[in-house]
Amino acid sequence: ASARRAMGQFARQLIDDNRRELSQHEEKVSRSRRADFLTLVVEANMKANVSPGQNLSDQTIIDG
Repeated sequence: ASARRAMGQFARQLIDDNRRELSQHEEKVSRSRRADFLTLVVEANMKANVSPGQNLSDQTIIDG
């Protein structure tokens, strides 16, 4: 249970870091950085044309 909790905390931190980087430096995020799956999912969730009901929750992303 504690290992799963630790993995969840780590995953949430990665999501938060990606979200922050994308919102602050969207035009400067390197092409290789944009290629990782987590960044693509977070970026898709942040798009203005995606309604809140269509976004994946952080928990859904973590649980895969």
